[in-house]
Amino acid sequence: MIRINRLVFILSFAVALLTGDAGCSSIYNAAASTTPARTDARLSLRLREAEEQAHRAVKAIESLRGAKPAGRESAAARLEIEGWEVQRRALSIGDLIARITPPPPAAGAARGALQAAGRATVAAAQAAAKGPAEPELNAATRDLSNALALTQAARTEQAAHAP
Repeated sequence: MIRINRLVFILSFAVALLTGDAGCSSIYNAAASTTPARTDARLSLRLREAEEQAHRAVKAIESLRGAKPAGRESAAARLEIEGWEVQRRALSIGDLIARITPPPPAAGAARGALQAAGRATVAAAQAAAKGPAEPELNAATRDLSNALALTQAARTEQAAHAP
């Protein structure tokens, strides 16, 4: 009985390895099929994703401002998550910029603005979790607006240079 179970396990494992569906490889294959192969196309995609994330952070600030006292803590936590996501998107743009020669200046400016906006958003969320934080929320809103403008400019630059 043990030999049969062992044989079935070994055969199943071998089939999985041969088909390429073992472990996480199928996740990476799925991601690779939806991600553009060209670096400039990936940068355009990352810029669009960053822009969408910055819009979500702005909406989270609006939600926090309109939150009732009972929901303020969860709204602040949501805003903090959105701030971390903005920073993560900025890092992914930076990774792609490092692979492009010469690096696109507008994308570099957008990356820097997104990082600053992400930090300001996280700081505003942490301050709001402790109490009133209107100055921090205003600073985060201003930084996000700046990041959105620079990200849109970078997307326009990328579109102009697309093959």
